[in-house]
Amino acid sequence: MKHDSVYAVVDLETTGTNSKEDKIIQIGCVFVQNGQIIDIYRQDINPRIKLTKQIESLTRLTNQQLASAPYFEDIAAELMQKLTNCVFVAHNIYFDYQFLSQAFVQAGFEPLTMPGIDTVELAQIFLPTLPSYRLTDIADFLEYEHDRPHQADSDALVTSELLIYIDQKIKQLPICTLEQIVTLSRVLGKETSDYLAMQLTQLKQNYPPLAPGLKVVNGLALRQKPDMSDLYPHKVLTDFPVGVEAKTEAYGELLEVRESQSRMIDDVYQFFTNKTRENVEKNFAIEAPTGSGKSFGYLYPMSFLATCDNPVVLSTTSILLEQQLINEAIPLVNRVNQNSLVGTMIKSSRYFIDLNKFNVTLQQAPRQKQFAIHQMSVLVWLLDTETGDLTELNLANLEHPFFRQVKHFGERFIPTGSPFYEEDFWRYLKNRVNHSNVLIVNHAFLIKENFREFPWLPASDYLIIDEAHHLPEIAEKMGREQLDFSKIKFIFHKLTHFEEVMANWTRIQGDKDWPINVQLLNQIVTESHQVLENLEADIVETTVLDGKYKLNEELLISQEQLENLPIYVVQDIYRLIRLLADLNALINQCRDFCFQHWEKWLPSEQLSIQAWLDYQDELQTILAFVTDYIQNDNKQLIKWLFIDDDKYQIRLFKSDVGASLVEDTTWYERYQKILYTGGTLSTGDQDNFLAKNLGIESIPMVKFKGTFDYEQQARLYLPTESAQFTNLSSPYYESYVAQSILELAKNNSVNILVLFTSLDMLKNVYYKIQSSLIDDSIETLAQGITGSRERILKRFTKQGGQKVLLGADSYWEGVDLPGDALELIVVVRLPFESPDRPYIKEKLRLYQERGLDGFQHYSLPKAILRLRQGIGRLIRSNDDHGAIVILDPRIETARYAKKIKQSLPDGLTLAVKPLDNIISELTDFIGKRNNR
Repeated sequence: MKHDSVYAVVDLETTGTNSKEDKIIQIGCVFVQNGQIIDIYRQDINPRIKLTKQIESLTRLTNQQLASAPYFEDIAAELMQKLTNCVFVAHNIYFDYQFLSQAFVQAGFEPLTMPGIDTVELAQIFLPTLPSYRLTDIADFLEYEHDRPHQADSDALVTSELLIYIDQKIKQLPICTLEQIVTLSRVLGKETSDYLAMQLTQLKQNYPPLAPGLKVVNGLALRQKPDMSDLYPHKVLTDFPVGVEAKTEAYGELLEVRESQSRMIDDVYQFFTNKTRENVEKNFAIEAPTGSGKSFGYLYPMSFLATCDNPVVLSTTSILLEQQLINEAIPLVNRVNQNSLVGTMIKSSRYFIDLNKFNVTLQQAPRQKQFAIHQMSVLVWLLDTETGDLTELNLANLEHPFFRQVKHFGERFIPTGSPFYEEDFWRYLKNRVNHSNVLIVNHAFLIKENFREFPWLPASDYLIIDEAHHLPEIAEKMGREQLDFSKIKFIFHKLTHFEEVMANWTRIQGDKDWPINVQLLNQIVTESHQVLENLEADIVETTVLDGKYKLNEELLISQEQLENLPIYVVQDIYRLIRLLADLNALINQCRDFCFQHWEKWLPSEQLSIQAWLDYQDELQTILAFVTDYIQNDNKQLIKWLFIDDDKYQIRLFKSDVGASLVEDTTWYERYQKILYTGGTLSTGDQDNFLAKNLGIESIPMVKFKGTFDYEQQARLYLPTESAQFTNLSSPYYESYVAQSILELAKNNSVNILVLFTSLDMLKNVYYKIQSSLIDDSIETLAQGITGSRERILKRFTKQGGQKVLLGADSYWEGVDLPGDALELIVVVRLPFESPDRPYIKEKLRLYQERGLDGFQHYSLPKAILRLRQGIGRLIRSNDDHGAIVILDPRIETARYAKKIKQSLPDGLTLAVKPLDNIISELTDFIGKRNNR
């Protein structure tokens, strides 16, 4: 491959994916040389078969259009001539190359033999932080015009621009980085490795200097980290501006003062300084809806109070919200109150890359393609990252063997003699924390403080819990554990067959100083495995055969039932506990020895030992789970099991229903004052729902009204047809839901979000409506079916074509779909949790023991909050408009319907009408606004 080769960037549209049976219907080819487009070829092809509706909708090609197009054999000679002496390039070359080659063979030509490059693999390496490598998503990221996706010439043009972009990026790499990439690249498809080797040869001829901001450490090019000494400048002390007039003067021309936000800011400042409250309150809550400027409202007063020695700890729900605080909210405060806040996101060490361990992987021969691609992408990422936070890579799963090998285990695992000691990202984070006055964590990290031997977060006067309505739920989830018997067997296998993962493991175990008797280890694991299998048989026999338990259902288990188990079952359980304890002690002995003599092992051996010892953490978790499950008789700990009908796979569950009671935690007392904020903290007449869920007697709350005019911006409907349904889980109701969605979608050209409470119903409805909607060129997206959450949302918000999104769980909240991206929400069922679930059943029982109605004090308020959050997806700004159609008749007929309707935003009233009338009104309401 030469530096001035001509690259033929090809994209095909076809009738299907089978190269021997399906046909090409369109060819696009863009020719690139020396970083410039020199020619474009486009041709429709008559496939001699009729296109399906789905292919017509996807490609926007019609049978009529292709009827007058030439057959492939008519243009084959011309195309073959154009491709001669070129390098074939495609976005997923394995499809286009094979398909075109097969088409040439069928037309009487020789198969393709030209070299090829895959831009998917190149993009994964040189654009390592993209969340998706679909061509349309890459085009969005690089801001390329791509208004005709799945048209061959448009796709080929975007792919050619991507190739030119990557080519330019490669030319800017440090030589040491590209050398390492070339070494790893031989596992890549076709001649992609040859292309990279050619680039390295060209780069060495010019030998450019190292780019500013980079440094090379032990052969690894890294981004230089900011100097910590200037991170937190000396603040100019000024008086806090109380009231609108003072803030107008303080903000100047930088920001408009809003009266309600000004009052919120004053309330926060007064709470933390206790200037106007006679009784010192530890807790205070502010309910402020979307659009109220809540983040600025609590951060601005902290810019006058928080210091490095007394920082504000700020807890929120998601990485997205954490990033918004770092990238948007804090910079806005710093413009108004200059350089007053320094924010740092805090995470577990295992979210960070260990440079020492990563460097070890580079010394080993590539074992597997995806492993090598991850290595190459990290080499490129290290040129940009200042944090070493692996979540910057936007990967859905960091559990790939590569990331298991390179993730950080904490400071005690950093060899002080390592060349990367001073560059370590975890040490840098801890140092940055000491120079920050805003420490941002998620709720899970805050709750885990209760389980840490030593607290990670500093004690402080200030704790702000944003999106506080999530705190009880997340605490409950973290108090919920499960144990899958198949996982125990998996760990047993890994402990005794680790040479299958690490080639050097046999040599390590054979070392004369290795502290574990391998034969004893194998003996304990073998015996443990046998006891586990006996226990599985015991459980199935006791529950299914003797207890008449039905498979695929959750079975609640009381402590009394555990104590009255047959003696042989009890003996097996305690025998397993004893063996697990022996195994844990044996491995712990090994861990202590290895760390005392850590420098004895080669870096590659250290990597293997750490990976093996990682399984001990899981073993300890299993031992603690089994012991607690059988011995803990605390009434707040509920236990259940589930046996599926696939080979009688057993899963045990336990959950602490008191996990959300914060006054029992260690972290609660470490903060003088705690502010709770969120858009939905109350449920109509119950302002104290949050306090009750957190186990606090009461939390004073201030509510701020939203700026949205729901009477003008939104409509809320219930079809009269829904009144006929009493069983909302029946197939008849599913059919009604499907038909309602079809009618709403086909008669209103708007995007629709359909919110479910059951994934099974979601799946059934999807298959009822998908093909019918395709016939009308409406795309159907569904949680768990059509891709990841991020991919679905990106597709849903992308302009071009009407879409229907079916979602459950997280789609009820935390989804930002502004403007005309979403104009209609359909609520399938009111979001009540199933009272038959063991956890919910026990939660309601505890309310009953306290003399309270569990439904009125827990189930109903929680459903109301969730419904309000779902409705909140629709109106996100003063310019948004849209409608909500609730299909559940209980919002009108149930005894609690009045409470639900009272909790809805002011101005949003329920209209009960036939579906045809609703559709007519929607057409008028939404259509007029879209044509303003």
